[in-house]
Amino acid sequence: TGHYSIPDNVTTIIGGAFRFCSSLTSINIPNSVTSIGDDAFYRCSGLTSITIPNSVSSIGEWAFYGCSGLTSITIPNSVTSIGDYAFYDCSGLTSITIPNSVTSIGKYAFKDCTGLTSLAIPNSVTSIEERSFENCKIKKLYCDCSVNPFLYPDYLKELTIGDNLTIVYGYFRASFLTKIVLGKNVTHIMPDAFKNSELEEFTITGEEPPYLYSNVFGSQNLSKATLYVPESKVEYYQTTE
Repeated sequence: TGHYSIPDNVTTIIGGAFRFCSSLTSINIPNSVTSIGDDAFYRCSGLTSITIPNSVSSIGEWAFYGCSGLTSITIPNSVTSIGDYAFYDCSGLTSITIPNSVTSIGKYAFKDCTGLTSLAIPNSVTSIEERSFENCKIKKLYCDCSVNPFLYPDYLKELTIGDNLTIVYGYFRASFLTKIVLGKNVTHIMPDAFKNSELEEFTITGEEPPYLYSNVFGSQNLSKATLYVPESKVEYYQTTE
């Protein structure tokens, strides 16, 4: 009960090791641990904090399922995969850090994390399962990867595209975006990309105006929206179709 320290020589937290330990409030994981197994902390609802050491390379399926007491978690930059259902129903989670080592986010990995309102997805991510963020109320997104995060469009209002992306696809066409910031290397915006937006601010950080395909902004009234561009390129933008 309460706090528990895992001995220094342990390398694996086996599947189901702390399953249903609802009285566990905190745990010390030594940097000898390389993997957190399936169901390892399944429904440890009393767990309020956990530090995952940078020796861990994988977080198993259902690993933190139902850990509703967790409010924030930092995944170290040694982790390459987040398993299916890993943080499913962590309803108290308001902050999550996904490092630039993670390449895959499993199905339902963050399903029903209803307290999560902002999210950053790094460029290293090449695979996101379709329902990874189901029922998450993500309002602000920083997206630096070229795969669809499948976020609920009703909640997403502010979008920042990272500097590693050159093409903006139509992944957010159903969202009612009010603020958009484009990374400095965006060259193309695909058809209908922001057609349902309700734009107030649109910021382009690159010196070259991106090429717009058809109907990027749909039929929205842009008369009250503000366009921000690099100060040294204002005239260039004004004369570019």
